[in-house]
Amino acid sequence: MVSFSKVTSFISKKQTGWVDYLATALMLFFLIYETIADIQQWNFQSRKWALINQGKELAEPYKKGFLTTGLWAHSRHPNYFAEQAIWVSFYIFSIASGASRFNWSIRKKYQRSSHGGDRHPFTTANLHI
Repeated sequence: MVSFSKVTSFISKKQTGWVDYLATALMLFFLIYETIADIQQWNFQSRKWALINQGKELAEPYKKGFLTTGLWAHSRHPNYFAEQAIWVSFYIFSIASGASRFNWSIRKKYQRSSHGGDRHPFTTANLHI
């Protein structure tokens, strides 16, 4: 997925612009943000379960059972937030490639599929493949 934008940039006649740099910066920022959140959660849970397995009584902050410091003090799920923000940065890459701000992935109308169900560009298959 990450390399696809690089491949398409080789065949595109459009020059790299500030929107490309913005999308790149956002993607990298949120990738680092997600990694930090995951590391904080891993360290917290590892320590909590080590204490439980040793039979020790849990003190704060482990007594609560969930992390409330670091990035987790500002959001209940900062790792999920960052993951969704990474997908938004991919959308910004589509804008940079020449698509309008409201391109097909947002404004395309529902289509009837051959089996009678609705198809829309924001399906799980389209977002995550």
